[in-house]
Amino acid sequence: MATKFIFVCPNCGESKIASAGLDYGFSRVIQPMICGGCHGLVHVLVGIKGKVGLTGYPELDKYLFRCPQCKGTNLRPWPKNHPCPRCGTDMKNKTDRAIFFFF
Repeated sequence: MATKFIFVCPNCGESKIASAGLDYGFSRVIQPMICGGCHGLVHVLVGIKGKVGLTGYPELDKYLFRCPQCKGTNLRPWPKNHPCPRCGTDMKNKTDRAIFFFF
């Protein structure tokens, strides 16, 4: 089960539902990253079953560390200060409780 939060930029009003960092689900490991290709905040598959890295399954490994939107690999982890992907201002967590997702 993944935990996600609502982040809002106090400068430009951009709003995103995102994990605060590396997140472990029942079978997948995801990480919020900024994509240099589509310039957005995306959740990227980085592993399975609690481990980051290659899975040993070629049909799954081709999706690791790729943007789910543009399929690019120009990714960087979303820093801990959670900068807005649009303007760079630190986003604020506006969630009064965690949102849980199953994946």
